Amino acid sequence: MSAQNRVSILLTLMIKLQYILNMQRFITFFLVTISLFLIPQAVSAQQSQTTGFRAVCLEPHRCNHEDAGCSVQSGHRVRLYSKTNKLTPNSEAYLIECVSYTLDNNPPKFVCTTANSNLDKEAFCGSSASPTCQQYDFYSKLHADINYSIDTEFVKNFKGRSEDDLKPGDEYGVFLFNPNKEKLDPTKIVKTDANGDIPVVEWQSYTTRAHDRRFMALTLIKQIVTPTPIKTPTQAATGATSSATSKGGVGQATIPFSGSGTSTPVISNIPTDGCDNVKYDPAGTVFDAASLEPIPNANVTLNKQVNGAFEDAAQSEFGIVNPYRTLSNGQFSFIVSDGTYKLSPTVGNYVYPINDITKVNQNYTAAYTDLYPASTGEEIVQKGALQHRDIPMQPNTQTGYTYPLQVLSFFQDLNKATGELIIDGRVSHPLARINVYSVVKNINDDTKMDQGTLIKSYQADKSGLFNFKLSQHDLKQGEMFGQLEFVKINLANPTSTDQDPNSKLILPIQPIPNYLEGYAYSSTHQVIPNALVQIKMDYSSIPYYQTYADKTGFFKISSEFLPFNNYSIKYIGLSGNNTVTTSDFIAQNVSTTQKMNTDFYSYKNQKNENLPPPSTPPEMNLSGSPTNDPDKDKHPMEFNSNLVTAVVILMILGVVAAIVGIYILKSKGKNNLPQ
Repeated sequence: MSAQNRVSILLTLMIKLQYILNMQRFITFFLVTISLFLIPQAVSAQQSQTTGFRAVCLEPHRCNHEDAGCSVQSGHRVRLYSKTNKLTPNSEAYLIECVSYTLDNNPPKFVCTTANSNLDKEAFCGSSASPTCQQYDFYSKLHADINYSIDTEFVKNFKGRSEDDLKPGDEYGVFLFNPNKEKLDPTKIVKTDANGDIPVVEWQSYTTRAHDRRFMALTLIKQIVTPTPIKTPTQAATGATSSATSKGGVGQATIPFSGSGTSTPVISNIPTDGCDNVKYDPAGTVFDAASLEPIPNANVTLNKQVNGAFEDAAQSEFGIVNPYRTLSNGQFSFIVSDGTYKLSPTVGNYVYPINDITKVNQNYTAAYTDLYPASTGEEIVQKGALQHRDIPMQPNTQTGYTYPLQVLSFFQDLNKATGELIIDGRVSHPLARINVYSVVKNINDDTKMDQGTLIKSYQADKSGLFNFKLSQHDLKQGEMFGQLEFVKINLANPTSTDQDPNSKLILPIQPIPNYLEGYAYSSTHQVIPNALVQIKMDYSSIPYYQTYADKTGFFKISSEFLPFNNYSIKYIGLSGNNTVTTSDFIAQNVSTTQKMNTDFYSYKNQKNENLPPPSTPPEMNLSGSPTNDPDKDKHPMEFNSNLVTAVVILMILGVVAAIVGIYILKSKGKNNLPQ
């Protein structure tokens, strides 16, 4: 209910009551009524809300060797440490694992989880109870997609094993190493120490195939906020204000970040090197002996020698999946204890084994080694370091078979200090070429982007892994990174000009601006005055950061308040909501930024200074206008409902005093009438 409506209701009631109640009863009723109107407002104004979050990378150390410092030696486990970028000291933090994987022929996914369904909904949506947060239960999604789990019981039942089969290192879960080395309750979150470091944690999760992953810590920002209405363009120009519940409006809050909240995280160092991704080295690759292409969906069975006979290795090796079904890169991975083993692959249209190495295309040395069993022998003695075997398969055609190219994992980060993009991932085919193209706005349709120029070319390694940096400063005004073209290398015949229809793949990418400056536009390309501007991450409904545009729709967000990985921008206004990608934002504002010579990629602080990232960035400001905007005085004044309520109360008291005075005068006049 608006302040104006409250005044109208109160005055109507009081005017009627003064004629039917005596003064004592009237004053009592007035005081009770005022308290009923005021108390809910005071309570509402003090509610703490989740207004943002911060995420930092953790440093994972594999526990697959004795010197790793882990509690047990296991290739399935990592020990996690804080990196140089820290969270707020003595604050609560969610630990999350992010897995990159593909399903069928779709682009790679990037899915993060706390490894607990309820914690996922809290961390990424703000509530474990709200039905709208159910879609942020990423633990269940990963479980359904790739059999992800940290539950030893699930792994044991999934593999049909008993408790007696478990050995040290076979237990899955999240383990907190405080002085008592306790196992962390998966329904709880950890607390940082006085330096902003997390406690030492070991994390062991299960998937049926090897997938690349990373680990992060996330802290929610919970602050006391005051509701703020949206202004129409006319009201913004005149200084008037509309109700937050007006048609088309949204109840907002004065929430661009402030130091006055109940918890204001500060990151002590801004990341400059991206996250460290955990990539499991393959034990080998199943490949076509003629075309030299990796073979997808091959079943590789591992047998272990026990009491002189070879049997299914899964009977004694708890963590492995047997047989292992290869992905599009043909790779298989078995992390096992020391012993003697044999491999047995099967796949349609192929014959195994090839005992004569001359039957393999001799260009195989460009990508494959340790050919099994022709050059290594059949028995594999595992002792210490991981053993590697590549397995050629004889096709039932002379030229062999070729398979579609696929990007299996993909990570993209921003070096905040240099403005460089850090590209990291895995492609299905060894030594694939990666061409980086810019994109530009279509001159006839600014909702479309056209391929620009070839910027650089890179090459994946023999396992299909790639990692490189792209300087966003090398781009021309209005140009941005937008496409990665992956191209197969014909290993069997490098000089061939035949075009394999499956030899190319385009992966769209988004630029990661280090600084934002421009206008908020609707989906119909109309400016949105006074829009609430939110920085959104794909994995969270909670905005990373939020601020307001001014009455012309213009806003700025400096580098301190932007994340180091991919984000989108959401606008909320009276005319509706609109979410745009970073490339959309740059394209929509290209004419403006050309005039202003805006640099989206350098680190620019609140004073518009292009400087290296500070060691301690400023705290977030939860005032009515962005503190990182040097033009903040140009923003419309925010509507303070508490102040208006106080003014209304004073007005009501004045009216009451007048009514009382009139009542007394009339009473005296009646008493002085002649008898």
